Amino acid sequence: MGKKPLPKLKIAVVGTSGVGKSSLSHQFANGWIAPRDSNEPGDNPSKIVQLDTGKYDVEVIVFRDLDDERLKDCQGVMVVYSVVDKASFQFLKTTALQKLFENLGSKSEAPAANNDPEGARNDGQNPVETPTRSPATAGLSIPAVLVGNKVDEAEMSREIEQDVGDALSRDLSCVGFFETAATCNAEVPKAFRCLLEEMTKNLGVEKKKKKSSKKNCCIIS
Repeated sequence: MGKKPLPKLKIAVVGTSGVGKSSLSHQFANGWIAPRDSNEPGDNPSKIVQLDTGKYDVEVIVFRDLDDERLKDCQGVMVVYSVVDKASFQFLKTTALQKLFENLGSKSEAPAANNDPEGARNDGQNPVETPTRSPATAGLSIPAVLVGNKVDEAEMSREIEQDVGDALSRDLSCVGFFETAATCNAEVPKAFRCLLEEMTKNLGVEKKKKKSSKKNCCIIS
C-alpha cells in the first residue's frame, strides 16, 4: 500500500500590489525570493510543514482578485500591507477587508446591532474603514493574521506605526499581528506558523463535529 497523502492546507495571501505578497510566500516556502518576472498568477509555492498536530502539505496562494472563487477553498488568510506605504493600509481598510467579509463571511453572521451598543454594521454597499462590530462578529470566518511588511525600510520611511497595525489586528480578531521583512526573512516563519497552528485547530474542531454527527445518526429501515 502507498503512503497516505498528507493533509492539505491552503493559505490565501491578500493585499494591494507592491506590498510583497509573492516575496513573503516564496520566502516561507522556499527560503528565497523569486525574481519579479516569475511571480505570475498560478505560481503558488508549497511546503511540507511539521506542526505539533502532524505534517501538512501547505500551499500558499497569492490573490490579486478578491472575487476569485478559489478564496473560499482556503482555510486561512494572511492580510498584508507595507509599513512604508500608507495607501496599502488604507486599501485594506476600505476595500480588501470588505471583500473578504463579503466572500468569506464572519465568525458570526448575526447582525451587529445585537452585539454593538451603537448598532453599527456594514451592509456591504459602501466601503468602510475599521469594522465597528464587536470582536465576536468582526473576525473572519477563517483564521487571519495581519502582516505589516517591509519593516527593514521603516527606519527611514515608515508611514504606518506599529500600534496602528496592532489596533486593526485586534479590531478584526486576527490570531496574530507581525511586522516582517520578506527580503531577510524577519518574522516571516513566525507569521505563517501562527496562522497554520490556528488553521489546524479549526480542522480538529471540524473532525470532532463530523465524528459527533455520525454517532448521532440513526438508520431507519
